[in-house]
Amino acid sequence: MMNIRHLKLAFAILLLFPISPLFAGAVDHTTLDRLLLEAVDKHGGVDYEVLLAKKPQLDDYLAGLAKIDPNRLDSREEQLAYWINLYNSLTIQSVLDHWPVRSVLNDFPGNAFFEKWKHKTAVGELTLNQIETDIIRKRFQEPRVHFALNCASKGCPDLFPGAYTAENLEKILEMATKRFINDPAKNRIDASQGVAHLSPIFDWYGADFDAAGGSLAFVAKYLDNAEAWKIGKYKVVYNDYDWGLNSR
Repeated sequence: MMNIRHLKLAFAILLLFPISPLFAGAVDHTTLDRLLLEAVDKHGGVDYEVLLAKKPQLDDYLAGLAKIDPNRLDSREEQLAYWINLYNSLTIQSVLDHWPVRSVLNDFPGNAFFEKWKHKTAVGELTLNQIETDIIRKRFQEPRVHFALNCASKGCPDLFPGAYTAENLEKILEMATKRFINDPAKNRIDASQGVAHLSPIFDWYGADFDAAGGSLAFVAKYLDNAEAWKIGKYKVVYNDYDWGLNSR
């Protein structure tokens, strides 16, 4: 039987090494998957009224993510899927919290939506920009995330109508990248003038595409164009970004 001395020692050890409330293991994204499948159309339009009616489910999903330590997830793919889903879900939650919204940029002065509002996460309170830049971009160095992260705006890549998982991550990143680059509303190649009209995403995050040879080389890889290899010498003009809400 443990005596008083041993009990005191055990208690002291617990004080030195407290048990973390966070846990690891497979993350269940089925709630998010179900919500997005119902609310997002094939063109990336979001029915925020549908999501508003089911906001408690989204809130519960995000509360669950905040209890999971993403650093202890089994694979890089599972960790990246976690952060993409977290970013997109927090973006939706923020829109719903301030509904009705016309523009996440213009409705909130000082870029508050992205740079000022803090969100509870498993690794502390973070803004959306901190999640994107300090964690996703810095840690994973994966340029295709720019076509998976959705900023609730028409100029963004379309919101995928489902959750990212370790199993579908590679496939969906490729699909989302190809879809965005070949969307004439976002990127347009004028071969007759030798001009590539690109989304400002390729300007704002240009350094993220350096490993691929630069933005033009990255775009050429995904273009549905037999002469895409020529655009490496094209002049680049960046389009205006549409900050209107990506609602249906």
